[in-house]
Amino acid sequence: MSKFNIKLYNKSQKDEVLFSTTLQSRLPKEYKIVRTNDDKHCNVDYIIYKNNQILMYLELKTRGNCSKYPTLMIGATKLDKIKSHFNSNCIIVWQCEETKIIYHTIYNDIYCDLEISYLNGSGVKYIHKNYCDVGMDILIDNILNW
Repeated sequence: MSKFNIKLYNKSQKDEVLFSTTLQSRLPKEYKIVRTNDDKHCNVDYIIYKNNQILMYLELKTRGNCSKYPTLMIGATKLDKIKSHFNSNCIIVWQCEETKIIYHTIYNDIYCDLEISYLNGSGVKYIHKNYCDVGMDILIDNILNW
């Protein structure tokens, strides 16, 4: 029996909980990862603290089999909100559901200048994987070296 009573609604939420608990377990004690989903006005999924001070923000995108494409998709509005509120203090992470591969990049203003495409009526942008690092180990290294 888990000591946490977490109400999960779908597989994506379960994957997010698994991601954050895995990341937290691999970071030193002075780092804390806090989910922001209780704050409906927050534009990112997690705040990462070091010694009780905000270190950075993390946006997690869970996708199907994104490993077979050369780019990673994110909503244009999401990028605009990250630029407005968090700028270069945000890491964007894509977690592939099928392969469990983790891609991540530090937010950069050039992402907002990318061509906008539309998917189901919503504006999206495609970030090329050349801008991304791959794997949980490198993500952890990037957080520790922030």
